[in-house]
Amino acid sequence: MISVCMATYNGARFIKQQIDSILCQLGAADELIISDDGSCDGTLGIIASYNDSRIKVLHHQREKSRYYFKMTVPYASFNFENALREAKGEYIFLSDQDDIWLPTKIKECIGFLKKYDYVLSNLSVIDEWGNVVKERLYEKKPFSENALINCIRPNFWGCCACFNRKILDAALPFPKSVCLHDFWIGLVATKIGKMCWYENSLVLHRVGTQNTSTGGKKSENSLWIKFLYRFYAFVEYQKLKKEESK
Repeated sequence: MISVCMATYNGARFIKQQIDSILCQLGAADELIISDDGSCDGTLGIIASYNDSRIKVLHHQREKSRYYFKMTVPYASFNFENALREAKGEYIFLSDQDDIWLPTKIKECIGFLKKYDYVLSNLSVIDEWGNVVKERLYEKKPFSENALINCIRPNFWGCCACFNRKILDAALPFPKSVCLHDFWIGLVATKIGKMCWYENSLVLHRVGTQNTSTGGKKSENSLWIKFLYRFYAFVEYQKLKKEESK
Protein backbone atom coordinates (compact mmCIF):
# COMPACT_ATOMS: atom_id res chain seq x y z
CA MET A 1 0.00 0.00 0.00
CA ILE A 2 1.15 3.52 -0.86
CA SER A 3 0.45 6.61 1.24
CA VAL A 4 0.96 10.03 -0.33
CA CYS A 5 1.02 12.75 2.33
CA MET A 6 0.29 16.32 1.30
CA ALA A 7 0.19 19.47 3.43
CA THR A 8 -2.05 22.28 2.19
CA TYR A 9 -2.66 25.92 2.99
CA ASN A 10 -4.45 28.24 0.56
CA GLY A 11 -3.34 26.19 -2.43
CA ALA A 12 -6.42 26.56 -4.63
CA ARG A 13 -4.54 27.98 -7.60
CA PHE A 14 -2.52 24.86 -8.38
CA ILE A 15 -3.74 21.99 -6.21
CA LYS A 16 -5.95 20.40 -8.87
CA GLN A 17 -2.97 19.93 -11.18
CA GLN A 18 -1.06 18.22 -8.41
CA ILE A 19 -3.90 15.96 -7.25
CA ASP A 20 -4.58 14.92 -10.86
CA SER A 21 -0.92 14.03 -11.37
CA ILE A 22 -0.96 11.85 -8.22
CA LEU A 23 -4.30 10.03 -8.39
CA CYS A 24 -3.64 8.59 -11.83
CA GLN A 25 -0.59 6.80 -10.39
CA LEU A 26 -2.32 5.31 -7.33
CA GLY A 27 -4.09 1.97 -7.08
CA ALA A 28 -7.49 1.35 -5.57
CA ALA A 29 -6.01 0.38 -2.18
CA ASP A 30 -3.64 3.36 -1.95
CA GLU A 31 -4.33 6.68 -0.21
CA LEU A 32 -3.75 10.39 -0.58
CA ILE A 33 -3.77 12.00 2.86
CA ILE A 34 -4.23 15.76 2.79
CA SER A 35 -3.73 17.75 5.98
CA ASP A 36 -5.06 21.29 5.66
CA ASP A 37 -3.83 24.11 7.88
CA GLY A 38 -7.01 26.19 7.83
CA SER A 39 -7.20 27.28 4.21
CA CYS A 40 -9.53 30.21 3.61
CA ASP A 41 -9.58 30.04 -0.19
CA GLY A 42 -11.13 27.32 -2.35
CA THR A 43 -8.62 24.58 -1.50
CA LEU A 44 -10.98 22.37 0.49
CA GLY A 45 -13.78 22.77 -2.04
CA ILE A 46 -11.52 21.60 -4.87
CA ILE A 47 -10.44 18.57 -2.84
CA ALA A 48 -14.06 17.71 -1.97
CA SER A 49 -15.06 17.87 -5.63
CA TYR A 50 -13.11 14.70 -6.35
CA ASN A 51 -15.40 12.52 -4.24
CA ASP A 52 -12.64 9.88 -4.27
CA SER A 53 -12.46 7.41 -1.37
CA ARG A 54 -8.67 7.31 -1.66
CA ILE A 55 -8.48 10.95 -0.54
CA LYS A 56 -8.52 11.47 3.22
CA VAL A 57 -8.73 15.05 4.48
CA LEU A 58 -7.45 16.09 7.90
CA HIS A 59 -8.01 19.50 9.49
CA HIS A 60 -4.98 20.81 11.30
CA GLN A 61 -4.67 23.84 13.57
CA ARG A 62 -1.72 26.03 12.55
CA GLU A 63 0.95 25.50 15.14
CA LYS A 64 3.73 27.90 16.03
CA SER A 65 7.15 26.64 17.05
CA ARG A 66 8.51 27.86 20.36
CA TYR A 67 11.99 27.43 18.93
CA TYR A 68 11.41 29.39 15.70
CA PHE A 69 8.50 31.65 16.53
CA LYS A 70 9.29 34.15 13.77
CA MET A 71 9.48 31.50 11.03
CA THR A 72 6.57 30.17 8.98
CA VAL A 73 8.37 27.03 7.77
CA PRO A 74 7.56 25.02 10.94
CA TYR A 75 3.85 25.48 10.15
CA ALA A 76 4.26 23.23 7.12
CA SER A 77 6.41 20.73 9.01
CA PHE A 78 3.82 20.25 11.76
CA ASN A 79 1.12 19.99 9.09
CA PHE A 80 3.07 17.27 7.31
CA GLU A 81 3.53 15.46 10.59
CA ASN A 82 -0.24 15.46 11.05
CA ALA A 83 -0.65 13.73 7.69
CA LEU A 84 2.19 11.29 8.28
CA ARG A 85 0.70 10.14 11.58
CA GLU A 86 -2.33 8.84 9.67
CA ALA A 87 -0.39 7.07 6.89
CA LYS A 88 -1.17 3.37 6.70
CA GLY A 89 0.99 2.41 3.74
CA GLU A 90 4.26 0.53 3.64
CA TYR A 91 5.62 3.14 1.22
CA ILE A 92 5.24 6.84 1.97
CA PHE A 93 5.59 9.77 -0.43
CA LEU A 94 5.67 13.47 0.49
CA SER A 95 3.87 15.95 -1.76
CA ASP A 96 3.77 19.72 -2.03
CA GLN A 97 0.44 21.29 -2.95
CA ASP A 98 1.57 23.16 -6.05
CA ASP A 99 3.97 20.80 -7.84
CA ILE A 100 3.26 18.37 -10.68
CA TRP A 101 4.39 14.75 -10.52
CA LEU A 102 5.69 13.22 -13.73
CA PRO A 103 3.69 10.16 -14.85
CA THR A 104 6.23 7.50 -13.84
CA LYS A 105 7.23 8.93 -10.45
CA ILE A 106 5.55 6.36 -8.22
CA LYS A 107 6.36 3.38 -10.43
CA GLU A 108 10.04 4.26 -10.64
CA CYS A 109 10.35 5.05 -6.95
CA ILE A 110 8.64 1.85 -5.85
CA GLY A 111 11.23 -0.06 -7.86
CA PHE A 112 13.95 1.53 -5.74
CA LEU A 113 12.02 1.11 -2.49
CA LYS A 114 12.14 -2.64 -2.99
CA LYS A 115 15.87 -2.36 -2.27
CA TYR A 116 16.24 0.85 -0.26
CA ASP A 117 14.60 2.43 2.77
CA TYR A 118 14.75 6.01 1.51
CA VAL A 119 14.82 7.39 -2.03
CA LEU A 120 15.46 10.94 -3.16
CA SER A 121 15.03 11.84 -6.82
CA ASN A 122 16.08 14.90 -8.76
CA LEU A 123 13.60 17.63 -9.65
CA SER A 124 12.90 20.14 -12.37
CA VAL A 125 12.13 23.70 -11.30
CA ILE A 126 9.17 25.47 -12.90
CA ASP A 127 7.81 28.97 -12.40
CA GLU A 128 4.25 29.76 -11.38
CA TRP A 129 3.10 29.53 -15.01
CA GLY A 130 4.58 26.07 -15.49
CA ASN A 131 7.62 27.10 -17.53
CA VAL A 132 10.73 25.02 -16.85
CA VAL A 133 13.39 27.18 -15.23
CA LYS A 134 15.90 24.40 -14.66
CA GLU A 135 15.74 20.84 -16.01
CA ARG A 136 17.71 19.28 -13.17
CA LEU A 137 18.36 21.05 -9.91
CA TYR A 138 21.26 18.77 -8.98
CA GLU A 139 24.09 17.51 -11.16
CA LYS A 140 25.29 15.06 -8.51
CA LYS A 141 24.00 13.38 -5.36
CA PRO A 142 23.08 16.21 -2.95
CA PHE A 143 23.31 14.29 0.31
CA SER A 144 25.95 12.27 2.14
CA GLU A 145 26.02 9.14 4.29
CA ASN A 146 27.65 11.35 6.93
CA ALA A 147 25.11 13.08 9.19
CA LEU A 148 27.38 16.00 10.05
CA ILE A 149 27.84 16.84 6.37
CA ASN A 150 24.07 16.59 5.87
CA CYS A 151 23.58 19.05 8.71
CA ILE A 152 26.05 21.48 7.21
CA ARG A 153 24.45 21.14 3.77
CA PRO A 154 20.83 19.99 4.24
CA ASN A 155 19.51 18.95 0.83
CA PHE A 156 16.66 16.56 1.56
CA TRP A 157 13.84 17.88 -0.59
CA GLY A 158 10.55 16.53 0.75
CA CYS A 159 8.76 16.86 -2.58
CA CYS A 160 11.25 14.37 -4.05
CA ALA A 161 11.43 11.99 -1.08
CA CYS A 162 9.81 8.63 -0.44
CA PHE A 163 10.58 6.05 2.21
CA ASN A 164 9.33 2.92 3.89
CA ARG A 165 7.52 2.47 7.18
CA LYS A 166 10.71 1.75 9.10
CA ILE A 167 11.88 5.30 8.43
CA LEU A 168 8.46 6.77 9.19
CA ASP A 169 8.11 4.96 12.51
CA ALA A 170 11.57 6.13 13.61
CA ALA A 171 10.91 9.74 12.55
CA LEU A 172 7.64 10.12 14.45
CA PRO A 173 6.86 12.03 16.51
CA PHE A 174 8.90 14.93 15.19
CA PRO A 175 11.09 16.53 17.86
CA LYS A 176 9.64 19.98 18.62
CA SER A 177 13.06 21.53 18.04
CA VAL A 178 13.14 20.27 14.45
CA CYS A 179 12.35 23.02 11.96
CA LEU A 180 12.21 21.14 8.65
CA HIS A 181 10.30 17.87 8.32
CA ASP A 182 12.17 16.70 5.22
CA PHE A 183 15.55 17.48 6.79
CA TRP A 184 14.62 15.45 9.88
CA ILE A 185 13.35 12.45 7.89
CA GLY A 186 16.52 12.52 5.81
CA LEU A 187 18.66 12.48 8.95
CA VAL A 188 16.68 9.53 10.32
CA ALA A 189 17.33 7.67 7.07
CA THR A 190 21.04 8.55 7.32
CA LYS A 191 21.16 6.89 10.73
CA ILE A 192 19.07 3.75 10.27
CA GLY A 193 18.36 3.26 6.58
CA LYS A 194 19.76 2.32 3.22
CA MET A 195 19.56 5.39 1.01
CA CYS A 196 19.27 5.87 -2.75
CA TRP A 197 19.80 8.89 -5.00
CA TYR A 198 18.03 8.86 -8.38
CA GLU A 199 19.46 11.42 -10.79
CA ASN A 200 16.38 11.68 -13.04
CA SER A 201 13.81 14.38 -12.34
CA LEU A 202 10.40 13.01 -11.34
CA VAL A 203 8.80 16.22 -10.05
CA LEU A 204 8.06 19.60 -11.58
CA HIS A 205 8.66 21.74 -8.52
CA ARG A 206 6.91 25.08 -8.66
CA VAL A 207 8.50 28.19 -7.13
CA GLY A 208 7.33 31.77 -6.89
CA THR A 209 4.08 30.88 -5.12
CA GLN A 210 3.09 30.47 -1.47
CA ASN A 211 5.20 27.38 -0.98
CA THR A 212 8.00 27.42 1.58
CA SER A 213 10.68 26.20 -0.80
CA THR A 214 13.50 28.45 -1.96
CA GLY A 215 13.67 26.65 -5.28
CA GLY A 216 17.41 26.32 -4.99
CA LYS A 217 17.91 30.03 -4.26
CA LYS A 218 19.91 31.23 -1.30
CA SER A 219 17.99 31.12 1.97
CA GLU A 220 17.09 34.46 3.56
CA ASN A 221 17.30 33.06 7.10
CA SER A 222 19.83 34.68 9.41
CA LEU A 223 23.10 32.92 10.19
CA TRP A 224 21.83 32.33 13.73
CA ILE A 225 18.66 30.57 12.53
CA LYS A 226 20.67 28.50 10.05
CA PHE A 227 22.99 27.40 12.83
CA LEU A 228 20.15 26.81 15.29
CA TYR A 229 18.02 24.43 13.24
CA ARG A 230 21.08 22.48 12.14
CA PHE A 231 22.33 22.23 15.73
CA TYR A 232 18.99 21.06 17.13
CA ALA A 233 18.56 18.53 14.34
CA PHE A 234 22.01 17.06 14.96
CA VAL A 235 21.30 16.83 18.70
CA GLU A 236 18.09 14.90 18.00
CA TYR A 237 19.92 12.75 15.45
CA GLN A 238 22.37 11.69 18.16
CA LYS A 239 19.46 10.44 20.26
CA LEU A 240 18.27 8.03 17.57
CA LYS A 241 18.98 4.41 18.30
CA LYS A 242 20.87 2.43 15.72
CA GLU A 243 18.93 -0.68 16.78
CA GLU A 244 15.88 0.72 15.01
CA SER A 245 17.46 -0.44 11.77
CA LYS A 246 16.98 -4.08 12.75
